[in-house]
Amino acid sequence: MIDEYVQIAQAGTHPWMGIEVAPPRYGYAIIKHRWRISNPPLLNPPDTCPFQELPAGTSKGTPVSIPFVWFDYIKSITPDMQAYQWITSVGNMVFNTPANPNLAELIGCGGNYVVFDAETQTHVRAITLHYYDNVYQFDPLVDNWRVKPYLFWKACTISEDGTVRNVGAGLDAYWGLIAKSEIWVAKQFLEIFPQGDYYFQDGIIYLGNRPYLHATKNVVMPKDNYAY
Repeated sequence: MIDEYVQIAQAGTHPWMGIEVAPPRYGYAIIKHRWRISNPPLLNPPDTCPFQELPAGTSKGTPVSIPFVWFDYIKSITPDMQAYQWITSVGNMVFNTPANPNLAELIGCGGNYVVFDAETQTHVRAITLHYYDNVYQFDPLVDNWRVKPYLFWKACTISEDGTVRNVGAGLDAYWGLIAKSEIWVAKQFLEIFPQGDYYFQDGIIYLGNRPYLHATKNVVMPKDNYAY
């Protein structure tokens, strides 16, 4: 997929959209927190960001049908069963189709990171997991939110005053950035970092030996390791 995309980028336009695409490079960004009125009204609505399959618009792309093996893997990297049950339950955040409870919304949450390898004037293309990946090749000790927070995102809510909270009863709930084809994110929802030698550790992005300071508050850290 990446080799194929290099050819697309070198050609200068997206093959379906006719939009100019910059040559691939690794860029880093964080999803901005955003409160909005929910329906029905909630005191602490989900702090979600819509993703697209193509570099256009800001509406959610087509939901992805998630194979059962992915549910088992998410369970293996989730700290407790209550958090896993919350993130996989229909009507909470990711899954909202009772007739097809495996159908995942194309979304992420504020405060989570995006690593991208191409961009247009309006969107970036995220590095992602894919629904057809061989999940058995992943290591739960390495392939998780703490080590690779650009491939897995942590669920959170946000109040009108901007207070960010864990979901449910303070749960550390995670889901994967799982694509069917590609995932593009509108730049208006992102804070894009300057170019630099970044790396991730324990769910935090570092530049050199210090956490990178950015204008957007980070997602709530796991309650077992951080005070909030």
